[in-house]
Amino acid sequence: MGTAVVMEDVCYSYAGRTCGVCYRACPLPGKAMKLGLYETPIVNPEHCVGCGLCEQACVHMPQAIRVIPASQLAQEEVHG
Repeated sequence: MGTAVVMEDVCYSYAGRTCGVCYRACPLPGKAMKLGLYETPIVNPEHCVGCGLCEQACVHMPQAIRVIPASQLAQEEVHG
């Protein structure tokens, strides 16, 4: 499937405005996603299943968290 990636530059929590909506939507909280200061989402790619619930729950438009397909992530690692 893919892995959730946080766009820190548009995420409310990374701007100091506590949110945490994506964390509460995650089916594996504490494992696939943890929270930092101001509820900043920290994705653990080893446990993220790419379900997209965090992306759907994000209140920022455009969403500050996106599920990136595994094939695209692999390309970025090669060309990165």
